[in-house]
Amino acid sequence: MRDFDLKESCFRINFRSKKRRKWGFKMKNRNKHFGAQFGLLITAFSALVIGTILGCASMTLVSLDTAEGPKQVRQGLDINPGDITLYGIYKDESRKTVNLKSENIVFDKHTPGTQTVKVRISKLEASFQTQVMPLNSLTAAFQPIGTLYTGDTPDSKWPGLEIRGEWEQMGGGTIDAASCRISGYNKEQAGRQTLTVSFEGKTASFNVTVTPSHPLRGDWVQDWDGPSHGLITWEFKNDGTYSSGDTRTGTTSDRGTYTTSPPSASEGKITMTRTHVPGKDYTDKYGCLPIMLYTRENMEIAIRLTEANKEEGQRMTDAQINVVLNGIYSSRTRDYAIKDGKLFFDGEEKREGVGVGVIGGRGGFVRR
Repeated sequence: MRDFDLKESCFRINFRSKKRRKWGFKMKNRNKHFGAQFGLLITAFSALVIGTILGCASMTLVSLDTAEGPKQVRQGLDINPGDITLYGIYKDESRKTVNLKSENIVFDKHTPGTQTVKVRISKLEASFQTQVMPLNSLTAAFQPIGTLYTGDTPDSKWPGLEIRGEWEQMGGGTIDAASCRISGYNKEQAGRQTLTVSFEGKTASFNVTVTPSHPLRGDWVQDWDGPSHGLITWEFKNDGTYSSGDTRTGTTSDRGTYTTSPPSASEGKITMTRTHVPGKDYTDKYGCLPIMLYTRENMEIAIRLTEANKEEGQRMTDAQINVVLNGIYSSRTRDYAIKDGKLFFDGEEKREGVGVGVIGGRGGFVRR
């Protein structure tokens, strides 16, 4: 037994020694493999760093060489940066074109005659000569896009307005309305108006037609003659949309469209159709986000997601979902009247300064 145990012990020791040598050989080879890979990685990284440094050097602008631009330009108009070719000298002594922006170009575009155009980049400067050609005439034609209403401030770009100029030796071209001065518009006056366009000392005129605003147009706030924790507000726009809100929360309650009968009347019937509803009213029921206003499409998605979590047989059908949506995005027709500067709903008359039974509380609504 003792001899056997000794031989077995020696065999185990010898076997383990061979196994260790074999494992050591594998680890040695593996370390060589990892070392080679790591060396390649270091080499690649070094090349990348060196390439980046050299690239940055080649992209460092040292000075501006020459600038070439148009020989003639139109009075009052800027020079397109794409019409100028600017060359620069870089740190690697290469000569390349330099990209320009409008703010890099400086010259007096208002004075006809020979001008020096300066091109400035990073405190470096180059220049070229050009001739500013005088503006001879100006014309304006207006094809309105949309309707101008009394009380509304027109878009400063005046969509539909085409302004053209004629320059000496350079022919005609369009002029941006934002570059011109437009005067003579009275937003409180309905009917035909003649406006004047001024540009570089020349003028032209065009006509516009201003439509009376709907009497409902504007912001209305609940006229409460007692303590209140929040006041209801309405905003009606000339484009046939409305929104309601609450001064307590500063949020919008809903949005929609409206029509009145008769049209543009101070008194009659108003039909209001909801197009956006507050998510806070449907958070518990359909998981809507409280801060969002939901369109019918978004509300349908929320409802279907909620129904998908229910068991088979408990879910609403498409027809039932449609009924729910019709109830949320409903239309309502009621009487309205504007009297003595106040808006009343449901046809309630003013009695001793108080509208009895008016929707939203006593006293109707006043403009704010």
